[in-house]
Amino acid sequence: MRGWLRLLLLFILLFILSLIIFSGTENLILFPTVTFLSTLIFPVSYITFLLQKDHTRISLLAIGTGFLLGGFIGILTTAIIEPIFIKNMNIESLFLIGFIEELIKLGAVLLLFTQTRYHRRNQGILLGTSVGMGFAILENMGYIFLAFLQTLSFNLTLAVAIVRGILGPLQHGTWSGILSGFLFSQSSKKHFHFNFKVLVAYIIVSLLHGTWNTIPFIFSSNFTTPPWQILLAQGGVTLVSILILGFLWNNSAEKKVTKIKHTPIFLPR
Repeated sequence: MRGWLRLLLLFILLFILSLIIFSGTENLILFPTVTFLSTLIFPVSYITFLLQKDHTRISLLAIGTGFLLGGFIGILTTAIIEPIFIKNMNIESLFLIGFIEELIKLGAVLLLFTQTRYHRRNQGILLGTSVGMGFAILENMGYIFLAFLQTLSFNLTLAVAIVRGILGPLQHGTWSGILSGFLFSQSSKKHFHFNFKVLVAYIIVSLLHGTWNTIPFIFSSNFTTPPWQILLAQGGVTLVSILILGFLWNNSAEKKVTKIKHTPIFLPR
């Protein structure tokens, strides 16, 4: 069994065990543990999966730094900037949120770029994904806390934690990975280049982000819409995003290694 899959199963087992013990004992001290585990399952497993597929030997320090930059700088900057531009919640503002958050996460990636020696596409995908995962973890914790304050229901809060724990990291990590992959593939070791291709990638991931944001808003206008249809629609956006990232990863220059046929050389004695 592959390492990332063992890690994923271990996290799921710990989450289920924590959930059972929390439900059986009703010990409120365990509630943050359960919700925090729900936000870690997919980010850590996703990054581990990419690391095992990577052949550029990117350091764990760079990955950890990406988590921290994406999480803290991303969330804090978003908290300052979004209220300036977002006054009312409508379709236009939900798309604008996508453009703002993707630009902020890209800024965290640029900080990583200036402090590391990495410049290949797969390295950009890994660093961008780590930034997006860090952002998603802290954002999910905020939404989980908000859900509890609004509902005062542990069951509903856990449902929010599970759904966002799956979809949030997959989305944010994948979008940042796509954009960073394009940025690194167009840059050199010492200088990044924000050219037309990177601009197109930024617009694409921002539109995907905005589409994902607007789906619940559009469906909420029809109160008879079952929640599974909303999740199905958002899952479709997630699938498209992952397919784009997979295409970039499999067609990167680092994967195209030509095998050289070795011919034996006989030297005279």
